[in-house]
Amino acid sequence: MNHSEKTPEDARTPDGALIALKRRAEREITEGLLPAAQFAVAQSGRLILFESVGDCSDDTLFPIFSCTKAITSSLAWIAIAEGKIQLDDPVSDYISDF
Repeated sequence: MNHSEKTPEDARTPDGALIALKRRAEREITEGLLPAAQFAVAQSGRLILFESVGDCSDDTLFPIFSCTKAITSSLAWIAIAEGKIQLDDPVSDYISDF
């Protein structure tokens, strides 16, 4: 297939990547690796996909505890690399209530 003729099924396209994400979650549940999964994808501040699959509903809450620390620290390092924050800046520069 020519790269300019990608279909939504092609995981290299944004739509294809979302389809691949949903299929992967469904496969993990079908194979018994997970009882359920939820995922949300936002772009430019807009929710573009929210899925609940398996033994859950859209109202089900999943406790993730410390799993977000890796995401938060990764985003902080990206912001540092891009010069958006500095290590010696006071936290109150970014979180006014701090």
